[in-house]
Amino acid sequence: MQPLEQQQIQEFFISRQPRLPKDAKIQGADYAQACTNYLTEVLNNQQAKIEHLIEELVDLGKAEKNALKSNLTILLAHLLKLHVQYDIPDNIKGSWYSSILEHRQRVINNLTDTPSLKSFLVEAV
Repeated sequence: MQPLEQQQIQEFFISRQPRLPKDAKIQGADYAQACTNYLTEVLNNQQAKIEHLIEELVDLGKAEKNALKSNLTILLAHLLKLHVQYDIPDNIKGSWYSSILEHRQRVINNLTDTPSLKSFLVEAV
């Protein structure tokens, strides 16, 4: 089912004019103009709402990309530290292992919650 075009809706509104009560406040050309004004206002409001939703989705996508990038950065930094600084005390290593496990799970959660982020992985690294 395709959405109606503005012209189709306007024609429908105008086709209802003969069914108006005889004492209706708006008749004739005023009725047609009122229909046009109403339709324009409604469609403009819908367009504004759509644009606002698009902005929110873009912002949400940016936030999710930033979260993934942050988790990957910490994960890779601690993996690299473990590889390069192997002679540090065990308590520090334990802290890095915990961080690696936590951020690895966060990355997995990011990708599970938003599968489209998989295409962003290479760029994020």
